[in-house]
Amino acid sequence: MKKIVAVPLFLVLLFAAYWVTDQVLSTKADDAIGPMEKYYALPRDTVDVLMVGSSHVGMNVDNGMLWDDYGIASYTLWSGMQPLWNTYYFLKEGLKYQNPKVVVAEVFLAGTDVEYSDKTVAFKNVRAMRPSVDRFKNALISYPTWQEAAEALWGMPYYHNRYDELEASDLDFALYTRDLGVNRIQLPSDRIAKVNLLDGSQLTDQLPLSEKNEKYLRMMIDLCKSKGVQLVLLIAPYEANETEAAKLNTLTAIAAEYGVPTLNYLKAWQDINIDPSCDFYDVGHLQYTGIVKLTDSIGTYLQEHYQLADRRLDAEHLWSNAEVYTAEQQTGYTMEMQFQGDGVSRMVDTGEQLYANRYDSWTLLTRIDMATTGDDGVYMSCFSESDGYYGLLMSKTRENTVTLLLGERYVVQMPEYQGDTATVCIVKDIDRYTVYWNGNMVLDRYQLPCEAYSGNLLVGCQELSANGEKFRFSRTHVLNLEVYDHALTSAQVCDWNPPDLPMMPLPLGQGVDEPEVIYTLPEQFIGGTELYPTYVDTGVRLFEDTSTCFTVMTELLPTEDSGDGVFLADFAEEPDHYRGLLVRLLTDGNLNIVLGNNLGVSAPVTMNQSARLAVVKNTSTYTVYLNGEKLVDCKEIPTDPYAGQLLVGAELTEHGNVFRQSKTRVNSLTVLAGCLSEEEILAWAYEKAAPAQVHQVEPTSVSYTMPAAYVGNGVDRYVDTGVQLFDMKKDWTLDTTVTLVRGSNKGVYLSCFAEQPDVGYRGLMLRQDDLDSVTLYLGGLQTWRYELPDDRTRMHLVVTKHGEEYIIAVNGEVQTSFVSPCIPYEGTLLVGCQQNEAGEMFRFGTAVIDRLLLEDGAITPEEAAQRSEVSEQNSRF
Repeated sequence: MKKIVAVPLFLVLLFAAYWVTDQVLSTKADDAIGPMEKYYALPRDTVDVLMVGSSHVGMNVDNGMLWDDYGIASYTLWSGMQPLWNTYYFLKEGLKYQNPKVVVAEVFLAGTDVEYSDKTVAFKNVRAMRPSVDRFKNALISYPTWQEAAEALWGMPYYHNRYDELEASDLDFALYTRDLGVNRIQLPSDRIAKVNLLDGSQLTDQLPLSEKNEKYLRMMIDLCKSKGVQLVLLIAPYEANETEAAKLNTLTAIAAEYGVPTLNYLKAWQDINIDPSCDFYDVGHLQYTGIVKLTDSIGTYLQEHYQLADRRLDAEHLWSNAEVYTAEQQTGYTMEMQFQGDGVSRMVDTGEQLYANRYDSWTLLTRIDMATTGDDGVYMSCFSESDGYYGLLMSKTRENTVTLLLGERYVVQMPEYQGDTATVCIVKDIDRYTVYWNGNMVLDRYQLPCEAYSGNLLVGCQELSANGEKFRFSRTHVLNLEVYDHALTSAQVCDWNPPDLPMMPLPLGQGVDEPEVIYTLPEQFIGGTELYPTYVDTGVRLFEDTSTCFTVMTELLPTEDSGDGVFLADFAEEPDHYRGLLVRLLTDGNLNIVLGNNLGVSAPVTMNQSARLAVVKNTSTYTVYLNGEKLVDCKEIPTDPYAGQLLVGAELTEHGNVFRQSKTRVNSLTVLAGCLSEEEILAWAYEKAAPAQVHQVEPTSVSYTMPAAYVGNGVDRYVDTGVQLFDMKKDWTLDTTVTLVRGSNKGVYLSCFAEQPDVGYRGLMLRQDDLDSVTLYLGGLQTWRYELPDDRTRMHLVVTKHGEEYIIAVNGEVQTSFVSPCIPYEGTLLVGCQQNEAGEMFRFGTAVIDRLLLEDGAITPEEAAQRSEVSEQNSRF
């Protein structure tokens, strides 16, 4: 009985000992074996794009960049010098464990006639796979004899003599499965190779593939087809010869027989700006700069041609919460100019939310001027003024003494200091704070928790309330500021040596000895004309600071037909806080000038007779002259800051959109930084005016051809054509073919549409508002509806605009025509989405647009009908 038990036990122990020995001695490799073992450990439904092939994909295409920049969940199964037969079996193995939507197969070795790889290369391609029939077949095709294939399947003959090479990592059986984060390329060293790249675009010759390569190419295509997976072939840029290029041309042709695309960068390396002199690590692999270019090109192609979800938005995805990789840790914020507070309104909002997550770590390094003046001395704050007070507040409470409030109002008093400047460094490592004063540690304390606070780090003031109101503006002077999104070490903090920064520019007109011209209207402005822009943006911000000093001199021409009557406006249209400068013609014939915090003054003017107006602001006082007479004489008028710019012929709404485009005339306009003297202003007011020069502006062209068919993904995909259809009065013709599906709402097809309720919804939009029809919006919100006749319909739509008249033709017939005036809109024509009032893209659709052409000028109704005739898929797209 004992012998019956002992024999099986001995065999079990013997097998266990052999298995451990095999695992310890087995080859460890960062290609083939490592990627495959990690792949086996990934949860199902992790990978949307599976890449397979040699090091030309494994070392040249960065999955991490595809994730960070496009939200594409990709993974690469690769091995150095991997031939097509091993790529085929890697692909077949990969499809057993994931359900990718797209496969990218790298195929550069198809350009050779090699029948078998080096034994060690072949071994890695066999060893990487789990025991299976496919592994057995992979071994047989990889070696010329069955005995060599058997040795590869066994493995021990390849690594039995590794005893002298063993390292501690060989004892880690989970070496490749501990880190399941997104695959990222370990960036190569600074070595740069200059390579000679063929101009593949000029090479059209074809040479036959080897029988073995062609066989496995076709097997790969058939495999993807049988699994319902989209296949893309990849030829990365490398130093190929003409024979290899000709064979790869044949490969591309074979793939085209099946409708499989090939990204051949032997032909397209110039299109993605690959530089052979600095983008390569060696003749076959890219440096970091080249990796970025190639990865970005592939990411763009995948995003444009396949419906791949942005998996970054999927909170349940394995990689959604993975740590983002960067080549080197960068600062979250770096001050570019010294900050000098004015104690009234000047401040800097860094945008850094230090306490958005109470568990965040960060480092703040700053150099401050100790000669602070003023009652309040706030250097910086990210501090809640609600009950309890918490966050970060750095201030000077008494002469040469700086105080910090950290976390839940923990007070840190800096040592007294007699120098002119001081350096303060604060390191937050979750709830531990370390503070350095002039390189010396003054605090190292654990357990200083702090509630979450959504406010930003401000320089020179504090935030009073959650709605963004600011207070305690201080005359503090901050020479440098850097914020890191992680905790720096003590050595890094002590080594900080900030550069000397330039001073922040003074407010407009401050420090100017003599007034200097900063803007001159280049020619007479006439609003509302056929070809002239509806307004002029001078780019000058008159009220960015409370203490600006400027002179505005303008010659106006009042007319009966002036529309909304706006001549000039640098004015905040905030109902509870009107402020700035507004010059307009009232309906009673008076010229109305609004100054500062909404103080108005009016005076009569004569129609069709020029009037000369000068406005002088000297910090907080205003003087206004009309035709040499004073309307306002050095009056103290409060003016809060306003960041808008001075416009001619229009205003900005509260949200920054242009409105009240007026048919006013402005003969001349000059803006000076500084205050011009009264003598100079009066001399200008009475001098003879030169004839106003009118410049006719040609309308911008709308000519555009969409380079390829478009399919929306409903998440983030769109095309910005860059064409402005309604920025000024111009005629055009739009010609497009779209695929419509009844019972499925595809959303937005095309839009050049203003989402501005306070100005007016207007422009052009083609959108599916319900399941059975699409609606075309034109001009001032005129609509036309098209009922879908079939379950799946191709609609050939032609729209012409002539002045304010529109003609719509569909599938060979004119459907309707109408007049619809439209207030100018500067947005561009978008494919697959809309733009909201804030300028952000939204309402992404799943529309299919087969073709889109735009041309200048309107065609006749007969031409529109003929142009819109039903046609087959246009081969151009």
